[in-house]
Amino acid sequence: MTPMQKAMELEMKYKSCLDSKVFATIPNEAERELCKAAAKLCNYDKDQFYGALQYLLSR
Repeated sequence: MTPMQKAMELEMKYKSCLDSKVFATIPNEAERELCKAAAKLCNYDKDQFYGALQYLLSR
């Protein structure tokens, strides 16, 4: 799976976590940490969450 595909999948699954800023409900620890880092990077802005995920996954 490419970083772009993975970022799209994570965004669709976990974008709702940005509202509450609670990521504990994400069962996979690696995905949870990635989503937390992306949320902080984009300052919890839903419109920029995908880009932040893609940036972190491509590094």
